[in-house]
Amino acid sequence: MSEEKKDRSGDISSCSKRRGRGSFISLRFAPGRLYGREYEESTLRDVYRRVVQQQKISDADEGNGEIYDNAISIKKEMVLIFGSSGTGKTALAQTLNDRARKRNDYFVSGKFAMGQRSIPYAAIVEALAELSEQITDRDEIFALRDKLGEEMSRVIARIVPALAQKDILSLTVFSDNEGRSPSPPRDQFNFAFRSFFRHLCERNNKTCILFIDDLQWADAASLELLEVLVTDQDNANLLIVGSYRDDEIEATDPLLARIREIERSNRVNISRLSITNLEQHVVNELVADTLNMSIDDTRQLSHLVHQKTHGNVFYVIKFMKSLAEDNLLQYNFGSLQWEFDLKTIDIKYVTNNVAGLMLNKLKNIPVEDAQVLSISSCMGSSFDKPILMLVVDFLQESLSLSRNQLDARSLSVQGALSFFKLQTSNVEACIDRDLSMGLLELVSNARYDSYRFPHDQIQEAAFALIPQQSRGLLQYFIGQALVSKLPPNQLSKVLFSAVDLLNAGKDDYSAPIIQTPSSNSRVEREDLRREMHQLANLNLVAGKKAMGISAFRQAAVYLQTAIRYIEETNVGIDMAWVKQPGFCLNAHQAYAESLSCCGDFDDMHKSIDRIFQYTTSQEGRMNAYSTLVDAYGARDKFFEAFDTGFRALAEFGDKIVGNPGKGRVVCEVVTTKRFMKKYTVDTVRGLPRMKDPSRAIMMKILVRLLIHASVERPLLFPLVVLRIVKWSCLYGMCSSSPPGFAAYGYLLANILGDVEGGYKYAILAMDLLEQNASKSEYCFTSMVVSMTKNNKMPLANGIKDNLVGYQIGMEQGETFYAMLTLTRMLVASFCAGRPLVMVASDMKTYAPHFLEHKQMMCYRRILPCIQLVRLLKGDDEVLSSCELTGELINESSYILQIREEAGQVSLTLFYRLILAYYLGNYDVAAELSDKTQDYATKYGKGHTLGARHVFFQGLIAIAMLRERKGVGTRVRRKWQARKSKSMKKLRSWAKKGNPNIPHMLSILEAEAYTLKKDVKLDIAMSKFNAAISGAAVAGFMNDNALANERAGILFASKKDSYWANVYIARSYQLWSEYGAFAICNRLENSYPEFITETVRRDSKRLTRRSKSRMKLRASSPTFKDKSDTWSFIRKASLGE
Repeated sequence: MSEEKKDRSGDISSCSKRRGRGSFISLRFAPGRLYGREYEESTLRDVYRRVVQQQKISDADEGNGEIYDNAISIKKEMVLIFGSSGTGKTALAQTLNDRARKRNDYFVSGKFAMGQRSIPYAAIVEALAELSEQITDRDEIFALRDKLGEEMSRVIARIVPALAQKDILSLTVFSDNEGRSPSPPRDQFNFAFRSFFRHLCERNNKTCILFIDDLQWADAASLELLEVLVTDQDNANLLIVGSYRDDEIEATDPLLARIREIERSNRVNISRLSITNLEQHVVNELVADTLNMSIDDTRQLSHLVHQKTHGNVFYVIKFMKSLAEDNLLQYNFGSLQWEFDLKTIDIKYVTNNVAGLMLNKLKNIPVEDAQVLSISSCMGSSFDKPILMLVVDFLQESLSLSRNQLDARSLSVQGALSFFKLQTSNVEACIDRDLSMGLLELVSNARYDSYRFPHDQIQEAAFALIPQQSRGLLQYFIGQALVSKLPPNQLSKVLFSAVDLLNAGKDDYSAPIIQTPSSNSRVEREDLRREMHQLANLNLVAGKKAMGISAFRQAAVYLQTAIRYIEETNVGIDMAWVKQPGFCLNAHQAYAESLSCCGDFDDMHKSIDRIFQYTTSQEGRMNAYSTLVDAYGARDKFFEAFDTGFRALAEFGDKIVGNPGKGRVVCEVVTTKRFMKKYTVDTVRGLPRMKDPSRAIMMKILVRLLIHASVERPLLFPLVVLRIVKWSCLYGMCSSSPPGFAAYGYLLANILGDVEGGYKYAILAMDLLEQNASKSEYCFTSMVVSMTKNNKMPLANGIKDNLVGYQIGMEQGETFYAMLTLTRMLVASFCAGRPLVMVASDMKTYAPHFLEHKQMMCYRRILPCIQLVRLLKGDDEVLSSCELTGELINESSYILQIREEAGQVSLTLFYRLILAYYLGNYDVAAELSDKTQDYATKYGKGHTLGARHVFFQGLIAIAMLRERKGVGTRVRRKWQARKSKSMKKLRSWAKKGNPNIPHMLSILEAEAYTLKKDVKLDIAMSKFNAAISGAAVAGFMNDNALANERAGILFASKKDSYWANVYIARSYQLWSEYGAFAICNRLENSYPEFITETVRRDSKRLTRRSKSRMKLRASSPTFKDKSDTWSFIRKASLGE
């Protein structure tokens, strides 16, 4: 035997099998080999390489301390593979699996199933269940559990119980019914999954490749979660690869809309791979390799194969196998090669699509084997054998029962299921035969005997075998089998599938009774009514389960169906509310909440109007009011939110006037303070829990109104706060009490001036949170408490507390409050005098989060501060008018955008005032001082910026008194009064023990002393030294530099060059270390005689040393794409 023949014989002998008389050799396709996909494979490799390389660069970058100005540009990667069915999209994506295994990375995959678009997260659950098998390192598991914690673990376990069952999540107790608990906020859900993938990848710096197949069948919730994951800039280690059939979706499909959103984010590099049918020469290569023949010998056969299959690779393989099965392609043991009859093959019938080929094949297999596939196709792309046998048994029972009755429904069942021949005893043998024919495959790592269709086309063909007139009833009975036969814990896992099957067949099931009059129709109709009520209840349960996993779009569909069924069953809306008031209220409330989360506010209002029209339940009405308030708040419709909240309050016989006068507010404050004298802190701690659930919901509404009142209607803020405090004392404590007492402490300390009393209630609020063991209101409470505690602790100390509050707020889904806390942290970081390089780093890290979570109000608040920092650092050139204009914003156009927000306009002008004063443009600073003189009283009272505003008002007043000695008496009196007012306020705050104030007061006192005619330099020096020492001790580097500068300028004006040199040189070094290089440039230009080369060199050395000591907080997430962050923020600020 020749060497060539030996190879051929050895190649095929291992895959031979006997089939009747004679020999049959099965075709052997090259495993792992893709034909005609060299470019696509290369592109996938390049993308994977970029992701891995970015990790290495990022690690080296952070390890070298280059974490601020020299950060490497990193952009998230995503791959989209699209093409017709059967072109090999899945096989192409799977080529990454081997590469991931070699690097010990994760590769997991999941696919969406035909006809199951209403099942939330199906593919993601499948992929993460596979991931649970790959996470085996105990240290890694313990680290992941520690990072996630109980709260986020519970959220994830709602949809991926496999992670909890493998003990990967940190759960003290877990049940399969977690999804029935109250729904988490969508933001909490998204944050939990982002955190899971971040922590999964960061410990060992692994890449996780998440391949999601058949995205054209993805549900809305899955698409949203995938967008959240792929746009997460804090996790460049996650690579999402998706595939879809582009010829089966319209331009308006939700999938394409999500892809466009991802593109608009400008944060993801999307690699698109279009997979088309194979060209003829590629098919010839595949055929030649399969038959182990030369391409010349197979050219004619390949031409026919390509002609029949159009080069569809799935079709090519199935067609070749069918030729072998039909003996049109045979192996000759004499010549040791394959033989074929081209003429016979040419006339072989081939349909124009893959499903047609599969349908023809399934029609030629035993009937019972085909029916196993058909029934399984109704249940999805995979199934468990025990459940299939249960379904078959139920169908046999139903068919048997119908044969003993002659009513309309039984006759309909007999007709519809007449094709059904399958016996339960034969199911196992049928599955085995289907496995041997490649029509099913065993699911690895499954807990039961689980099987799946190897390709969607097989499932589609199996479903097509079911007679058209029988499909509806068959689906209904399969759903009935699941609902009636499965125990609750198993039914929970397939609830969505069961309800979908029942809904799909409901009309066919009920039609015979509704359309056919008979003598016993009353009994039949009563039975049908009872069954439809049960179906309505199942839809309600499914809707609430979908809400429990944040699949609000699907939840709305189930809940709307439940409402429709119950109204049909009771012949109209009115009778439905009369006969089933509890069900209607429950369904409409859940439906309104799901619509609100989806943004369908018009339909939400209609559902809530039904509740107000038909129910007298106070708890039901309060829930409806709560949904309305949240919906108005989400759309920044604060006045409507106030009106709704006050209407709800009126139902308790209480009243808050929408536009109260100051007298009303003062009266309520005095009355409440007198009332609170009866309650000590210990008494409040021991108050019982609130028993009235309606009042507890009203308390929740009041807390939601608190923040809106502080922003939009300051006079309402005290009234809402006082109502929460009084109700807590009178009716008991609830989860809304801690934020109420925190706000009461803020009111006492920062508005009424009772710092000790306010601090006492701030501590009480945190104690109540701990006592309740709840984090649901932690973010808002801790933010308000920190604003009160700043009266007794250094400003910088609260930054870490704010960061913790932000993190917990995100974990709890309280995104709005989390972003407010983050805004306060960034502003406090700037005001506390931290080096600008650290402030800028935090701003670069967190500013994109505002845009990412669409928190534009908070974003507008922080944007001018970011621009101010850039101007001070010298990143943008400062204009002569000192406008806040640079890469991020143009002040003039920005003011036009926010002109309706008076507080924000004042805040923007105040930031410009700071810049003008620092750069010595006192005329501009004085003009801005006039425009913003009421800022602290109206908008910044008790806030971090309020004290800074008072401080700068005093500095500018002193500057104008010093620089403009020739102005009129009236003008001088104005500035004199403003100086005195500022010093009086600061002195008052300092006396009350605020540690952030004394050094500012000392600077003003030293500056005020310089206005005297007979200034004694030794006294001036002692005052400035006191200010310098105070600023240094308090940690305000900016005020330390300013005090040195002002002292140096004084001595320079008095011709004392020695001390002028000492102070100005020290000021220059401090400004340089602070990072305000724009101020350094001004000093160089104004005092070149003092800023020598030695001073510059020493300053640079100190600055480098300071930078090297600065490290980012280990707990803070990292926005790695820092070099591109500012352009991204700038585009967002311009609305691009």
